[in-house]
Amino acid sequence: MRSTEHFSGDTVKAWVRSLEQTRVTRGAQLPNSPNRKLMSPKTIRNLHGLLSSILQEAVTAEPPLRGRNPCELTRLPRSDDDGADEGEDVCFLTPQEVAAIRGCLERRADQLLLDVKYGTGLRWGEITGLAPMCVIDRGTAKPKIKVRRAWKKDGQGGYYLGAPKSKKSRRVLRVSPTVMAALGELGLETLPSDGLFWTGDRRQRLHGSTFNNRWHRAVTKAKKAGLLPPEKFPTPHDLRHSHAAALISAGYALTYVQRRLGHESIKTTSDLYGHLLPELDDDAMQTIETALGGQRPQLRVV
Repeated sequence: MRSTEHFSGDTVKAWVRSLEQTRVTRGAQLPNSPNRKLMSPKTIRNLHGLLSSILQEAVTAEPPLRGRNPCELTRLPRSDDDGADEGEDVCFLTPQEVAAIRGCLERRADQLLLDVKYGTGLRWGEITGLAPMCVIDRGTAKPKIKVRRAWKKDGQGGYYLGAPKSKKSRRVLRVSPTVMAALGELGLETLPSDGLFWTGDRRQRLHGSTFNNRWHRAVTKAKKAGLLPPEKFPTPHDLRHSHAAALISAGYALTYVQRRLGHESIKTTSDLYGHLLPELDDDAMQTIETALGGQRPQLRVV
């Protein structure tokens, strides 16, 4: 901790630069897989934050082990440099590509998980925390999912079900008949109120890595069958992005997508999906020309 040779502004900067060049694997990918992805800015920030907290303890120790925290001098990559939410590279899937991956999943429960995730845009911790008590208005024409809990890390290597990550994450979503049919098949009317729709083989929390392995096998199978372009390397989280893309491509406003995904800020939604908005220049120029002519522009219905 005292060593400036090991921990100085220069050594920390060099370490961060090396992390930016580090490629990591996910799911069932082998360590030497050519499809490894660069470590995300969010992961780098998390690792840097851990080191910074350790060095800060050295600064505030009695007696102090260091005069200052060298991590304060580091310029970190922007967390949105990869254009992704929650540190993932974005890979948008077409409805046909989603269907292809679904058809290559071997387990029925995995297929239904895909249906619900693509149909709602829920995060992994939110969807695997779903239980019958989260489905409201189920006997009406407008059934909904109330996102009231999600799996969270307890800081000791375990997980617990707690409130979602932010105020905007605690939301109510309308769901389609296909989503309701999937939940019905999973035990909506037979499971205990707080019984999880998806669990591991021992009825415990369904680990992301467990599903990721089966997902990557399905992606590989879909590519071999020519159903998925070889340059695409989607993760399960891309079902959330693709859910948003399907809505935006149909003309739904970013504010609606923001509320549905539970983004705390509209800026997050805009940064991620703003480029998907339909080209509006022609309509906009007509609106401006009408206004310049002294007339009230016609209301545009989206």
